[in-house]
Amino acid sequence: KILDRSPAPPIEGATNAARGGDDGGDGSRGGGGSKGGRSGKRSSAGRGRAKPGRAAVGRVLHKLRSLPDGASSSEIGLALGAARPSQLSARDYTTVLTTLRSERKWRTALQLSEVLAAQPREEGAPALPNRLHYNALLAACADAARRRD
Repeated sequence: KILDRSPAPPIEGATNAARGGDDGGDGSRGGGGSKGGRSGKRSSAGRGRAKPGRAAVGRVLHKLRSLPDGASSSEIGLALGAARPSQLSARDYTTVLTTLRSERKWRTALQLSEVLAAQPREEGAPALPNRLHYNALLAACADAARRRD
């Protein structure tokens, strides 16, 4: 099957991007690979597969949301027990911390980072919390300070 790569005919009143015309780039479609382009990125949308940690992140967030802000380390540890440690990646912990930030639960985020720092690290596993975690925690605390002023 031969693909027609000629530009679409102009549509009155439509912008260049809306009719799929030249976007000023190199002729590639762009869009992060979700429309058939080969930009190196893969989209998981519509494939019916959930990422392994997604359900575990949801369970942990559900437990953390039910705790009062500033819950103790032991309560945070129990909430993390809702998921096996191997199910949560460093990226999943970043998601949890940024969600706590958006929900204005900076004290819980702080306790979570302390729990992560106290957890024993497996051989070859990355150190937790990492730089992104500290940045998310700092942003949560800064947001709280701005709201207080």
